[in-house]
Amino acid sequence: MDKENIRFTRRQVLLIRQIAGYLDAHPEEQLTLEKLSQLFSMPVSTMKRCFCAVYGMPVCAYLRRSRMKKAAKLLLETDGTVLDIAGQVGYDNASKFAAAFRAVTGLSPSEYRRQPLDWEEGAQAAD
Repeated sequence: MDKENIRFTRRQVLLIRQIAGYLDAHPEEQLTLEKLSQLFSMPVSTMKRCFCAVYGMPVCAYLRRSRMKKAAKLLLETDGTVLDIAGQVGYDNASKFAAAFRAVTGLSPSEYRRQPLDWEEGAQAAD
């Protein structure tokens, strides 16, 4: 089947938008595709294909960007430690969080706090 010709129902697209909203609202949760599938009563394979079609990236990439966007905001607006902020966005390990943050923003959390850059242009899908 040609991937470009796959069509999704309006209901499926609305569910995908609800899933994205849930991911944005619950960055601290340890979520799996199976858990999201159960929460939103959508088969995993359909959810993965439809999410990619709507947001242009897999669910896990969207979640990572969403978490890093929230982390960037917390780094600038709070005095929380990197470990505290990591926990607020779903990481229990500061070094894994720092590596993920650097992969998305190009800076370590400490560097970002000292000189924030507008990396969000590439993360608009997480809005």
